[in-house]
Amino acid sequence: MNAKNFTCPICDEGQLVPNVCMEKTIYKEKTLTINYESSTCSICGSEIVTPTQAQRNQAHILDEQRKIDGLLTSSEIKRIRETFNLTSTQAAELFGSDATAFSKYERGEATQSVTLDKLLRLVKEMPLAFERLRLIN
Repeated sequence: MNAKNFTCPICDEGQLVPNVCMEKTIYKEKTLTINYESSTCSICGSEIVTPTQAQRNQAHILDEQRKIDGLLTSSEIKRIRETFNLTSTQAAELFGSDATAFSKYERGEATQSVTLDKLLRLVKEMPLAFERLRLIN
């Protein structure tokens, strides 16, 4: 649902209008610039962050942290899975992960382990490794 369809919880009259601004944060002594989503009430001017916007904001932050840590981003993980025509459940089984956790990696709700990241990179670079993993499982 679009934030424009929500009534302001502060004044109970205005409609929430989505905004995107640049926010800076520090991670491991590096400055990250994040596209931060929020909504502003058309009547009272209150700034609100909807639950959906909060989830997207967190995903943006985690992806930027992953880049600094040298890990694949959520979209890169999803792209690798889709390259091999796997569902999240199939990918989780193949790579030795929990299905719920694997889905969270793709949605940017959790960060994968370094070990899983290395395995995903190996499979991406060497499709033969993917075939070998399938035989093992």
